[in-house]
Amino acid sequence: MLYRPPNFDVLTETAGSIAKSLQSGDKTSEEVVRAYLDQIEKHNKKGFELRAIISVSEDAALSQAVRLDQERKDGKLRGPIHGIPIILKDCIQTSAELGMPTTAGAAVFKNAIAREDAEVVRRLRDQGLIVLGKASLTEFCGAKAKETTAGWNAVNGQTQSAWIHGGKRKDDMYYGRSTPGGSSSGSAVGVAAGFAPLSVATETGGSCCLPANRSGLYSVKLSHEPQLLNGVLPLCLAFDGLGAMARSATDVENLVKAMAGSRKIDVRDLEWKDIRIGFVEPAEFGVVPADENKRDGSHHQIVSFARESILRSSLNILR
Repeated sequence: MLYRPPNFDVLTETAGSIAKSLQSGDKTSEEVVRAYLDQIEKHNKKGFELRAIISVSEDAALSQAVRLDQERKDGKLRGPIHGIPIILKDCIQTSAELGMPTTAGAAVFKNAIAREDAEVVRRLRDQGLIVLGKASLTEFCGAKAKETTAGWNAVNGQTQSAWIHGGKRKDDMYYGRSTPGGSSSGSAVGVAAGFAPLSVATETGGSCCLPANRSGLYSVKLSHEPQLLNGVLPLCLAFDGLGAMARSATDVENLVKAMAGSRKIDVRDLEWKDIRIGFVEPAEFGVVPADENKRDGSHHQIVSFARESILRSSLNILR
């Protein structure tokens, strides 16, 4: 059993609240890292068996925490989330220094160690983030097969939602309500279950926002930046993007800033000059007739069902 600091609840702490405790001297990054490692040990493959984490970088994380604690004592702060633990979706490369493979959830990559950190990992570490572990995901970010259940992969099995008692139902399909959503399943469940206060995800078509929503988290997909995607498993070069998850909007903001590094763009400094906004004509770019007929049928069916339900309820009251 690892040491857990007093008055520290991994299920409710935010990166912001932890940062305040670190700055006041109430806690150290080493203590915080140990608390999250303790929670992972309890409920990742034991306890509730959430399977949100594929691999953990315990030695490297503790070593980095000690170094960052010393930097804080010396008056050196790298940023607002200096010394805060984070988990990364396991399709983002991490070097041998961190001691974890980059699997994408595939058995063929189970022992694959990258030569260097992905660009986003380098930026996060430069900002003082502590990489705690690699989060589970739908295998190959959901690209292996359309029948693959959200959160399942050959390396780690099925990630379970931290909010669903009993886990995924056997009859639920890919995006069934009892699944954690995907493909960044472990990134979301890991934060919700108190394995880390922050996580990095990826998204091509909903892979960050959907699981974050199902775990009750704040999230955002970053604008497409090819350089930032160096070292990240590609799916679609035009739509791939990194994502950030946390328990508060402020935490998401600070994480996005850390991921952006020195690249600063403030849209308030831009102008609308020479920019045109296009609108489509609904009659020309609307849904196809066959789909429209289905929608009309669904509408009538829903209204009819609602009327019957209201009528039955009214009759029961009168009785």
